[in-house]
Amino acid sequence: MKISPLSKFIVGGITVCLSAFSVEVALAQATKVMSKEQMIEALRLDKAKGPSAAAPAGTRKVKTRGLSLDDDEQTNAPAGGGLGAPALTSPPAQAELSLQAPVAAAAPAAAPAQSGQAAQARNQAPTQQKSIDLDIPFEFNSDRMTLTGMQILDSLGEALTSDALANVKFVVLEGHTDAVGNAAYNQGLSQRRAEAARRYITFKFRINSGRVNAIGKGFTELADPSRPHDAINRRVRVVVSG
Repeated sequence: MKISPLSKFIVGGITVCLSAFSVEVALAQATKVMSKEQMIEALRLDKAKGPSAAAPAGTRKVKTRGLSLDDDEQTNAPAGGGLGAPALTSPPAQAELSLQAPVAAAAPAAAPAQSGQAAQARNQAPTQQKSIDLDIPFEFNSDRMTLTGMQILDSLGEALTSDALANVKFVVLEGHTDAVGNAAYNQGLSQRRAEAARRYITFKFRINSGRVNAIGKGFTELADPSRPHDAINRRVRVVVSG
């Protein structure tokens, strides 16, 4: 029986689709997809905060869940307007003291300055950081994610917007490649892949894009320098800080 060119074309198209599906299934089985809970455990920052993190008395902080901190995060004054602003009453008291004893009033002024320096020193304490390497599959030589890659980013987005990671303020997504090819090309590819991951989680999970940064590293920081061409080096590293 003679097969028409159209039939050959249809059969060929079906074969290609099935092959691509088989590759995707095999890739999904080979790639370890971390759950939301596993990512939370890996990226959780210590809850302890210094004295400088405490909110001033009489204020109320409105905050959405986790990293979904859009412009609605703010500190609101308490009901009653200026009743909750003790700073407005301080200048008259200091002025009255200066009229009664100008020389004596100069001595207590050093104490607030020292207190301010101590608070500044506390604020300069090292920022907490945690990181994790994610094997996010992309199509070959492309910044287009596979379905498995999207599943991994879904777990990441759910973790970052959970209450358990509410103290995470900033995220850096680092794109890494293996050492196949030249440095300039891999640098550009890693940057595009990091930006693709950033667009995905910020759009789908409504995370403030100003809190998520994408950086391409190329093959400058190989996961396994002894095997520079190995697939283990192709990854997205997630770094969170509080």
